[in-house]
Amino acid sequence: MNFHKLLDRQIKKHFGNESLTDSKLQAFLSAVNSSYLSFERDKHLMEHAFSVSENEYDIVQHDLISEINIRNESLEKLKRTIRALSPEIQFIKEESNEDLLQIAEILENQILETNQVRAKLELFKNIIDSSSDAIQVAYETGKMFYINKSSSERIGIPMDKIRDFSVSDIEKMFHDNPDEWLKHVEQIKHQNELLLEGTTINKTTGKTIPTEVTVKHVEIGENSLVIAISRDITERKEHDKLFKLQEEKYRNIISNMNLGLLEVDNDDGIVFCNSSFERMSGFTINQMIGKQAKDLFMEGNEKLVIDDKNRRRQKGKSDSYEIQVLNKDRENKWWLISGAPNFNDDGEIIGSIGIHLDITEQKKLEQELEIAYRKTKQAAEAKEAFLANMSHEIRTPLNAIIGMIREMGREELSQKQKGFLSRTDSAANHLLSIVNSILDMSKIEAGEFQLDEETFSMPTLLNNIESILKGKAIQKKLDFHNFIDPQISKAHVGDASRLRQIFINLLDNAIKFTEKGSVTLKTESLFENTFLQKIRFTIHDTGIGMDQAYLQQIFTKFSQAEKSTSRRFGGTGLGMPITKELIQIMGGNIEIESEKDTGTTVYIDLTLPIGDINQLQSDKLIAEKNALIGTKVLLVEDNEMNRFVALQSLQYFGCSTQEAENGLIALEKLKQHKFDVILMDIQMPEMDGVMTTQNIREVLHLDVPIIAVTANAFKEDIDLYLSIGMNDYVTKPFDEYKLFLAIAKAIDQETSQKKSAETRLAIPEDDTRLYDVSKLRELSHGNEEFVQKMIGIFKENLPASLKEMQIALGKSDYQTIASVAHKLKPSIENMGIHRLDGVAREIEMNCKTENINKTELEKKVEFFLSELEKVLYKL
Repeated sequence: MNFHKLLDRQIKKHFGNESLTDSKLQAFLSAVNSSYLSFERDKHLMEHAFSVSENEYDIVQHDLISEINIRNESLEKLKRTIRALSPEIQFIKEESNEDLLQIAEILENQILETNQVRAKLELFKNIIDSSSDAIQVAYETGKMFYINKSSSERIGIPMDKIRDFSVSDIEKMFHDNPDEWLKHVEQIKHQNELLLEGTTINKTTGKTIPTEVTVKHVEIGENSLVIAISRDITERKEHDKLFKLQEEKYRNIISNMNLGLLEVDNDDGIVFCNSSFERMSGFTINQMIGKQAKDLFMEGNEKLVIDDKNRRRQKGKSDSYEIQVLNKDRENKWWLISGAPNFNDDGEIIGSIGIHLDITEQKKLEQELEIAYRKTKQAAEAKEAFLANMSHEIRTPLNAIIGMIREMGREELSQKQKGFLSRTDSAANHLLSIVNSILDMSKIEAGEFQLDEETFSMPTLLNNIESILKGKAIQKKLDFHNFIDPQISKAHVGDASRLRQIFINLLDNAIKFTEKGSVTLKTESLFENTFLQKIRFTIHDTGIGMDQAYLQQIFTKFSQAEKSTSRRFGGTGLGMPITKELIQIMGGNIEIESEKDTGTTVYIDLTLPIGDINQLQSDKLIAEKNALIGTKVLLVEDNEMNRFVALQSLQYFGCSTQEAENGLIALEKLKQHKFDVILMDIQMPEMDGVMTTQNIREVLHLDVPIIAVTANAFKEDIDLYLSIGMNDYVTKPFDEYKLFLAIAKAIDQETSQKKSAETRLAIPEDDTRLYDVSKLRELSHGNEEFVQKMIGIFKENLPASLKEMQIALGKSDYQTIASVAHKLKPSIENMGIHRLDGVAREIEMNCKTENINKTELEKKVEFFLSELEKVLYKL
């Protein structure tokens, strides 16, 4: 028997030839020898398995798997032999022969090592099978040799059946032309390794799968093999396809958009442009590449602009700007350019990219609009100057006419004379109303219109209007009804004269356009709280009505319902536009419903502050005879008739008056005498009222009250008069009562009948600090625009929140009350409403408790709402 060299040395060392004749010993040594030989083979395979290149491991794996199967059979045979030799091994151990014991230990170690090799090979096999990449091995002839589990699943062929197939069966590129395989193998041999894309065919489903394949040629023993490791790239292909479509889409957009794209390097050299830029500039891309953009398109200072922009790009800054350029034909153009720095993959700035828009036409329009704007402004200024002059020229004689009519009315006249005087007064006041309407519309259009605030009685105002118009209705045999809701507050704050103007205009129209039936004014309260009341006024008539076409233009200036209307009924067509503007300035709205030959209904909604009823009497001064007795007045007026009219009124009030025909005379009189008040005309010869006032304040240093009595009624004029030191103004033709109020206010008499005519809101003195915006100013770092914007948001949103909480309180909806209180907490803190510190949180917490104290909660909510309403009104 031929023994393994290691075993042979051991036998020769420890046994004699006579011992080898023992049959049991021979069987034992034979088993040991087989184990030695098996170990050598396993060792060789392991060394080869772990020394081959990465791309060869699948071949080795296949051989190892086959060898494992052989070794498993040998191992089982060895185990059976060992079991059979167990008595002999035991005998050897019992004989305590050291050599035999050593051989037995070697045998046991070999069995253990064989199991370890088997485990490593199993691990190696599992690693290969668990790979997501498909591994395929073929002979140079194209015959398949091996596939792993992933490859088996992909091509639909069992692993143990792969040797029945060739490469052309599973790879599409060789399916139609198998001869290509040999060329492919030669290419692999030449380059050793290739990376390419292919398409794998699934033999079960027929489906094709795009793959990325790494192929390598290896020599193992006598075999020349091609190893392919492939990866499914279906998803990547889809992404590539989508990317290609998107790239093509955006390339087309860039190429065809009206925006010109230009790319330049750090030296302003042109690198790329799209076709739109070619069209804009007139140059082709080949004519532009490499040339500096500023040299092609700019001259003079524009080049300096481009240099500055390029420096900004180098600092990573982007911006947009307009610039004048020259195209290829040297025509002046305007481009709007949005420029940005251009970065490479390493984040380095390599130039800039600009998006260009040709705005030449827009620039032309801007220039035309600028010219048109200047012309419009000049026209507006001319119109304003004309209206100012017209106002002065018409109001000056009207002042005398109306004043003389007023003075004649104080005389003992016959009934016939009184009739003539009444008609004259009516005509004069009608002319004045036309002038006022034109001026009112001009003020509104110029944004100069302002409302006067005073405490007045709405029921008294409406009843007064009824008394003025009811006689006119009776003359036409019309019923006139005036219904006032008892819930209407006894005192409101607002411009009573403008409200009177609105209602007289609307009711006068209703009477004018109604031939039979009735005219009705209905006033009702829609909503009320401690400080505000929302009122709806409804004016209904049974007159001629209006068709829908005219309703669309009823608020258009100078419009009439029909061409014959102005002849039948008169009017300027300004009443309704002014009425709407006045209502909107007051924060209200107006709606009209009408039907031809049936009638018209007008709805007006206004929200007015509730005033102090105690001020109604104290604010109403009585302009009775000698009410201002002893008051020393200097009347500065160049028009003799106007001086005469003013003197009559001043004498009636009991004033002691001196006259001055111009400013120079007035200054001389002021040096010699002391006056309680000065009535100052504006347009005068020698020295006008403005210069005279400046001299009184700056040269004579007198603080005597000065009241402008002027025919100029525009805001900018009034602002000028007040800015130079005048205290008040009265417009010509003056209303005698308004003149009386202005003088009484100026001299500030102490009697109850001569209180200041300024109206006040009934807010306690300790409420003057209802809010404090210092926190907002701190948050804004001094940005007053931010502060005003936050206050505006607060004013805009607060009313809806207050209404929501009031409704919720009425319904005992505590969840909503808590929600609104929570929502208002930040605003209360930001607005510095310190009287409500913690109140919102208390309301919120009380609403969330199980046992709500309704009485206590209602008190807190009422206080909460009341304080916020005060703040809202004060704002």
